[in-house]
Amino acid sequence: MDSFKLTVELWARIENFQKGVCALCGRKERRPNQRLATDHEHTGKGLVRGLLCSQCNVLLGKLE
Repeated sequence: MDSFKLTVELWARIENFQKGVCALCGRKERRPNQRLATDHEHTGKGLVRGLLCSQCNVLLGKLE
């Protein structure tokens, strides 16, 4: 969490706000024992945009 300047508590608040599902597809993480990925912008500020499932995280990375 440190690389995004997120505390465990703040990450949990974001997860709670999203109701534990991906911000893009609205599904829970498909991989067992894995949390949602922290999505962030890559222009230098590292602002957190939300939490994504592993599939959406990879797809969004390829689009960017």
